[in-house]
Amino acid sequence: NISGPVVLQRAWNPTNGFSITGTTGALNIDGATVTVGAGQSVGISSTASQQIFGTGNLMNNGQININASNVTIASAGFSNGSGAVVDFPLNRTLTITGSGTDAADYNFGTGGGTLDFAGGTRTFATGGDINGGVATVRVSGGSVTTLSTTGLSVAKLQVTGGALLDNATTRTFADAAFSGGSATFNGASVTFSGPLSVSGGTLTGTSNFDTVTSSSSLAWSGGTIAGSGTLTTVAGMAPVTITGPVVLGRNWINNIGVTLSGAGSVQIVAPATLTNNATFSITSTASAPISGTGTFLNSASGTLSEAVANNLSIQSVFNNQGTFSIGGGGVTSLGASTINDNATYTVLTGNTLAFNGDRTFTGGGVTGASTGGVQFQTGTVTFSGTSAFSPSGNTTIAGGTATFNNGTATFTGGLDLNSGTLGGTANFLVPNPGAFNWTGGTLGAGGTLTTNGASSVSGLASLTRNWTAANPINITTSGTLALSGGSLTTPTLNVAGLLKGAGTVTGNVINSGTVAPGASPGVMNIVGDYTQSASGILQLELGGLSPGAGHDQLVVSNNAFLNGTLLVTQFGSFVPGFVDTFQAITAGGTISGSFSTVTVPLLFTGLSPSYSSQVVQLGGAVGFGATTLDPRIVKEDKDIFAQTNEDIDIFKKLQDYQTCN
Repeated sequence: NISGPVVLQRAWNPTNGFSITGTTGALNIDGATVTVGAGQSVGISSTASQQIFGTGNLMNNGQININASNVTIASAGFSNGSGAVVDFPLNRTLTITGSGTDAADYNFGTGGGTLDFAGGTRTFATGGDINGGVATVRVSGGSVTTLSTTGLSVAKLQVTGGALLDNATTRTFADAAFSGGSATFNGASVTFSGPLSVSGGTLTGTSNFDTVTSSSSLAWSGGTIAGSGTLTTVAGMAPVTITGPVVLGRNWINNIGVTLSGAGSVQIVAPATLTNNATFSITSTASAPISGTGTFLNSASGTLSEAVANNLSIQSVFNNQGTFSIGGGGVTSLGASTINDNATYTVLTGNTLAFNGDRTFTGGGVTGASTGGVQFQTGTVTFSGTSAFSPSGNTTIAGGTATFNNGTATFTGGLDLNSGTLGGTANFLVPNPGAFNWTGGTLGAGGTLTTNGASSVSGLASLTRNWTAANPINITTSGTLALSGGSLTTPTLNVAGLLKGAGTVTGNVINSGTVAPGASPGVMNIVGDYTQSASGILQLELGGLSPGAGHDQLVVSNNAFLNGTLLVTQFGSFVPGFVDTFQAITAGGTISGSFSTVTVPLLFTGLSPSYSSQVVQLGGAVGFGATTLDPRIVKEDKDIFAQTNEDIDIFKKLQDYQTCN
């Protein structure tokens, strides 16, 4: 009997076993080995903090009885030989910190108990078993390795630190909690028939992880579930809760409701895929509740809902074939998809759906209620097949490419084209009172754009498809609209900025900014009236004699009311001669008024407009730089062209200039 603190420095083979008792009983094995023989027993009832410890070894071939509430065997080495027994007659706790091989049979009574592996390296050998229907096995430090034959039938498994490596073919746990360290299961399957809690550490291995009963649950607040097996959460179990940042490194097939709340987020690591076949609800405050290099697949039977007031993004690959309801307020951003998307996205009032990766819709589409809006930010998003696009809120093209190849895309709450490209073969409709604001980007060729509300251009805009507006269109002072193959129909086009290009505007044009016909050069047609105010500028390029091919021309079907400035610029190296004329403006109605200012290049000196009822013609250039000076300038009868000696001197200088050049 050891009833106080003792030190052993030599080998000891107690032939009749021994006991450690009292309040201070403790055996310090100092560099020696204690061997308990077969048939011998050790009883530990001491309440000391450590009953066996030291740098030596304890070799048990008999039986150790854990009789105190808390027993610690902390010797450097502790092994159990074949046939050895460690017995927990009542609800006791045994903590082991030493290393060794283990073939013991750990027996727990009906009162249960706890076996805590807290340090060292422990490898179970053939014959080793942990049997206790109401017992808890904890790995809190060191490493524990079991064989395929090692029994592990316990009420609860806890891994709080260290490493557990289990090689059994199958395991079943009625209660399991993982909060630190790592637990690796390399068999076929692990069944969690009751609560499963993961708050830290790593749960991994080749085994499949299955929840199979109505008593099963998964509470995940931290840590990693990884490995090559599959995690399956079945219908009928309690809903899964994720309340903190977690990492998924294995495939997860979910068939029960999942709630992502608090600061909950899932980082999916490739090649893992989370397949949702049930309801997956996001109420988390995390900015990226679903992220990573892996894939989130919302299947045809899955429903994904978001009800968070702040902005959030799904940054993993997001493949959606089910339903996605977006509510709560803020912006919900989606990453790329690697498969066709057949899902329906419902954007609820006060929310915005943002696309930030490649995605192709072949069915489903985007709908909304009241002010629910959509943003296209990066990537190429294509709507084709039977997919539909009809959000109730505003749609913004802020980058990337939005392509619609089916029917009509309806932008009920308005359309802002700020950057990127809006294109496809579909027609685009912005119904009243939705507004169309074009601040940049490209409106690609395809169907027709119809805007029934207010429309404005306040950035650099290129029109390559036909645009029909029910109300006036305003090109603001910062706006440029280039006709690049598309035509424009509107009651009135108010130009305070720049209208340029070769094409047709059907409607009245009021120019207080700049109108520059042609595509260097070309013809702009106005089917309506053209009115130029005192601040307006008509800019024409002259590069040849033919309208359209050689010089710019403005063709007005009705009346032209002129004022402001005519700005003529040179195209290429062309210089007009004195007899060359250019029809700058033609009108089907009448031309009234005139330009108050005419600006021409130096080499076009003398070029000026002449006005008739239906044509404004340019001519009279004196021919600086022309190949041949007009002969009428240098003929002897200078009085036809010169009335004063000063005029004659000018003509002589022009002749001298031509001779020298």
